[in-house]
Amino acid sequence: MIKKKINIVWLKRDLRLRDNLPFSKAEKSNITYLAIYIMDPEMIEYKDTSLRHLQFVYHSILELNKEAKTFHQKVHLCFGDTRTIFYSIAQLFEIKNVFSYQESGTEHTWNRDKLAKKLFNQLNIQWTEFQRDGVIRGIRNRTGWDINWNTFIN
Repeated sequence: MIKKKINIVWLKRDLRLRDNLPFSKAEKSNITYLAIYIMDPEMIEYKDTSLRHLQFVYHSILELNKEAKTFHQKVHLCFGDTRTIFYSIAQLFEIKNVFSYQESGTEHTWNRDKLAKKLFNQLNIQWTEFQRDGVIRGIRNRTGWDINWNTFIN
């Protein structure tokens, strides 16, 4: 069976449609895309997550979907382990690209993203993470960043 090719916009902390580079890249590609937000039980159970935060996310997605409807799009709310969600989608579709913002959250989200990257590599999925703020994940030395700042802007 030939699987349909898709791209995925993976929403994490940046819950907006306007001025959103992952959505822009997905819209400009010639491939259908699926927009998702993952409610990962590991993230929900982490000590910095509150009921208020979860309610904010849920209501933000409802609002996003009102706006996305005008573009014939929808943000799909998924509940489960991040890797399992992506693996399940990959069983149904040929995922070409995942577009997201690089999250500068906690070590917990950093570890989740490293595991996701490992899965994407195994499944031959290209993951493009766009810079959202001044925090650069994974660098050990910040010397020279002020001099070369323009080099690091997408």
